[in-house]
Amino acid sequence: MITTKPYFYDEFRCIASDCKDSCCIGWEIEIDDTSILRFKNEGGALGKKLDNNIMEGSFILQKDERCPFLKADGLCELICEKGADYICDICREHPRYYEWYGEYTDCGLGLCCEEACRLTFASEKTLTFISEGNIQDRDKEISELLCERESLFRAISNRSRPLSSRIDFYTDFKEILSLFDELNPFDEIWIEASKYIKDNLDYLLSKKEEFLLHIGKRVYEYEHLANYLIHRYYMKSLYTYFTDSVIKGIGIYLGIQHLFDLYIYVKESKFDFSCRIESSKYISKQLEYSEENIDIIMTR
Repeated sequence: MITTKPYFYDEFRCIASDCKDSCCIGWEIEIDDTSILRFKNEGGALGKKLDNNIMEGSFILQKDERCPFLKADGLCELICEKGADYICDICREHPRYYEWYGEYTDCGLGLCCEEACRLTFASEKTLTFISEGNIQDRDKEISELLCERESLFRAISNRSRPLSSRIDFYTDFKEILSLFDELNPFDEIWIEASKYIKDNLDYLLSKKEEFLLHIGKRVYEYEHLANYLIHRYYMKSLYTYFTDSVIKGIGIYLGIQHLFDLYIYVKESKFDFSCRIESSKYISKQLEYSEENIDIIMTR
């Protein structure tokens, strides 16, 4: 087995109550079968609370869409009482993602998490990936796609060339704007932002050069985002998408991200590193963490 992961993958630690956001609010939390059995066997007051707050294999969210075990201080009641090993798989693993194909596994950190965003974008250092392990027999089709992916990583990270020649910010904005009507909105923020972008596209685009000057050398953040997307989605062309549609989909994703960044820049009159985290986190939630939306993007 060969495992590939970003160089900072093992550095990730949930920042819990220090997080401005919470993955314990607004998300359906599906519980794996092993954890369901463990929770059913729990006794006392905690066991009763677990029994009262699980339905059809998921935690019953409260009226404000909070997990019933999210404490007021932002910590998890289950972890506080029983330890980190007690919680269900999805809570323990988030925001890690895994893609399996043959004898290969890709591991990464999803950008819906602000600490994952911080690790991804904090360093100007090229976003590289570490491969560990070995296999005897290499599948030809997988090997060819992996070589293609490595070539894409090298081309995107070649800073001797300008960013515009390395990264395809999909610029058929009519198509991108038409997608806005197809995407399922994550929340009211997307509804408001997408309407503003559609109504003020020319104005936002007129701010592009000013925006790029404003972020200066942090333009590398788009390079990192492109490499992240290639690592996460390119190998899906084995089973899920066509290769050409994945490349186009990554360009569309980058185009949507750039438009949303411009939207924030115009609204806030700044785009500092905290804006980068919030913007990338939000677009990841809107696009990546909806199966319907990512399929729309990757099948154009």
